[in-house]
Amino acid sequence: MIDNHQTTPPNNYTSSGDLWGAIEQLQNDLAHQLRRHDAGKQIDATQLLQAAKTAIERTLGAVAETADPIDYSIRDLIAGYWAHVGKRRENAPTGFAMLNEMLGGGIETQRLVVLLGAPNCGKTTFVHQMADSIANSGRPVLYVTTEDSPYDLLAKTLSRIGGVNYTAVKKGWESERARINAALAMQLDRPSSDRLRYLDATSGVTLATIKEKAQAHFADYPRESGVMVVDYLQRVARAAKMLDGLPYDLREVVSHVTEQLRAMACELDCGMVVVASQNRASGYSTANSALASAKESGDIEYTADVIMALGEDTERRASASFLQPMVLRIDKNRQGSKDRKLAFDFQGDRQLFTEVQARR
Repeated sequence: MIDNHQTTPPNNYTSSGDLWGAIEQLQNDLAHQLRRHDAGKQIDATQLLQAAKTAIERTLGAVAETADPIDYSIRDLIAGYWAHVGKRRENAPTGFAMLNEMLGGGIETQRLVVLLGAPNCGKTTFVHQMADSIANSGRPVLYVTTEDSPYDLLAKTLSRIGGVNYTAVKKGWESERARINAALAMQLDRPSSDRLRYLDATSGVTLATIKEKAQAHFADYPRESGVMVVDYLQRVARAAKMLDGLPYDLREVVSHVTEQLRAMACELDCGMVVVASQNRASGYSTANSALASAKESGDIEYTADVIMALGEDTERRASASFLQPMVLRIDKNRQGSKDRKLAFDFQGDRQLFTEVQARR
């Protein structure tokens, strides 16, 4: 007898991908279902299939993690030195001069950059402006969007480059048709029209799909290292938990997805920028370190190479009524300086961030 009733999958696989633990747990689940069958009870097919699927995934992950490490002699390192540092000098410029300086030139390949922020603080606008600038410099960018539609993201660019009210662009005001068309024509002449590609994940997406789409897009520009933007982490993690059937609580899934995204950056030799929400308990303040403020943060603090937090600048007055003072705090930075704050002005009706000054 088989019962297809949905049950909670086993949750005692370790996030580190313990090989023997996964195998042992699967054996236990099989033995449990066999005892139920022998006792004349129904077999829980859903749980059994989920256990097998999870064990296979964790086993594959464990095999990858337990692969033999590569050893290097000093002679090996010297032989590859200039090629290695040459790649590190080819960082993707963010479009913000002071941020580039803090990051050693921009977004580095095989690095994970996490941007934290409160809801509605402008995280998407900030990273999207950065993604557009990187793509406009000639590099391929895959932008994974889980909340804003690609048309809404295009509207942000048209408003910024065309100087048109964002709501007018988004709603297609007839009174602004000529200016919107001028912005559309302007955008068609920019390199980002081809190099910035959106992956609409508003209905959910798997990590495998993200990787597949990134590989295909980057393959069209083999001479340029790419950049991937994931907006945002918690929604991708929830989708992974549901679509991939990951048997962990959300905090563990966030840790797992963060680790997988960084591994993806290394495998695809691209930069990785991830947007993440802050928890309410943090107060959404940029006055203190934001390292532990990521919502369902898991091990983000340890996995990320750069952690930044965007928020309102309460120490500075706006220079104009239509500007909102903002501050970007850099709390962790393997690419350069940390414990620094960069000041920005945000013009909401143009979806535009502008650097003001650097300050401690």
